[in-house]
Amino acid sequence: MPDICPVCDAGPEAFTLLGTLEESQRGKTGPQFEGTIVILGAGPAGAAAAEAARKQSEKCRILVIGEEPALPYNRCKLALSLSDEALLSKAPTGTLTDRAQGLVLHSAEWYKEHRIEVLTGCSVSGIDLDAHEVSVSDLEGTVQTHPFDRVVVCTGATPFVPDGLVTCDSATVPYGGAANVRAVRNLQDILAIRASITHTTPPIHAVLVGGGVLALEALPPLLAALPPDSTVTVVEAAGHVLSKQLNKENSDHFLSLMEAHLKDKVTFKLSTKVMGVECCKREDGTVQATQVRVKSNGVESTIPADLVLIGIGVRPSVPQVKCAQESSLPFLSRGAVIVTSFAQSIAHQEIFAAGDCCLVEAQPYTATYSRALDTARVAGANAASLDLSYGSLSAELPFLPAGYFGYQLRMWDVLMTSVGPAAEESDTVVQVPLKDGRAMCFFRDGVLARAVLLGGKSTESVGIALVQGVREEAERGDVLRLLEGQDQYTSRAIGYY
Repeated sequence: MPDICPVCDAGPEAFTLLGTLEESQRGKTGPQFEGTIVILGAGPAGAAAAEAARKQSEKCRILVIGEEPALPYNRCKLALSLSDEALLSKAPTGTLTDRAQGLVLHSAEWYKEHRIEVLTGCSVSGIDLDAHEVSVSDLEGTVQTHPFDRVVVCTGATPFVPDGLVTCDSATVPYGGAANVRAVRNLQDILAIRASITHTTPPIHAVLVGGGVLALEALPPLLAALPPDSTVTVVEAAGHVLSKQLNKENSDHFLSLMEAHLKDKVTFKLSTKVMGVECCKREDGTVQATQVRVKSNGVESTIPADLVLIGIGVRPSVPQVKCAQESSLPFLSRGAVIVTSFAQSIAHQEIFAAGDCCLVEAQPYTATYSRALDTARVAGANAASLDLSYGSLSAELPFLPAGYFGYQLRMWDVLMTSVGPAAEESDTVVQVPLKDGRAMCFFRDGVLARAVLLGGKSTESVGIALVQGVREEAERGDVLRLLEGQDQYTSRAIGYY
């Protein structure tokens, strides 16, 4: 049980133990897998897969290969490191791992103690199933090959930036080509954003592209990192922010809870589409964004920009697989590795996948931190199993119903929790006013199908209970009894919520 949640800083009392691998399942009382497991990707999922594999087998060799020149770190707090030097030091000395001590999940000594090899600064170019080798390139471009018996793909996802979005003199600028246009996805992004802020004469005007969870979680630390009198414009194509989680009424309420933080600093341009980010080339040869072109109600205009942050989604990143014997089943769907509930590829038995680069068969794609860790632990444990047949694998993921998603967003002292599939017209909603927020319970066929919570810290315990209620499909009467003691609730049927 963790001491603190890496997402919201909740204590151990907020966690529910859903089960553990029994000793007999770990193989420690009998023969253990002694082959080589190569884990591609040194993010949180890669680290979790390695830890689970080592728990399952003490005799196997584990090699983790990561593209970034740093040990695995907590990406959930990456946005916070924009303004928190305790997470990522501003001093340009030492290795990237040294500078990111506040984010790093385990020390080099921990990996050595658990006999887990970590190879950083290497990008994966391909998986050869015939030769049982992975090919990687280091920072100098030197190609290496590493043998494996099983491989766990934890290569995550990359920021979605539409082709041709960023241009300079009508020519497309690739991601990273403009010094002040970034997403918040890795340590290099954070360092580049910090550098842009440092080298720009204040006040700075930043443009945040996107009004979903991915973009808004970066807004508080971005404001904290900017000089006084700087401003941020949030551009969102939908008619309100958090459109996948909230209806307009609750989206407006969510923003109203943060009015003191947003006033005179943040402008929201809603129902507005970004048409392009226009750059110029400076005398030193660097490319710099100067304005963002937008369109609203058929009218085009421009927004001056000293810094542009893009947060409109991610796309799975998966290395190429070479295999002479083609599988009758597909390897990828929408760019993600299709896996069973055992996190094993349906096309290639030796491949497991976890995190943002996998799609669990018959379940919705969810790119969330908790789901990444869940799939990673299952993938690591099963990769280290002696027998790869389904009946012999050690761990299995819980089933998520079609359309299910769960998100949590904390902005300053305001919390938004959303769990469950999308609302349906026939749902009945019970709305409960809370001391510093509100809760919405969506009942479908008499059971809790979805819950949304908006409010401050005092609402966290209600949120935890509602998340558990959705998981267990709690009956309406039980949920309402749980909410007794809150203010009087109202019930109404809705169209789309």
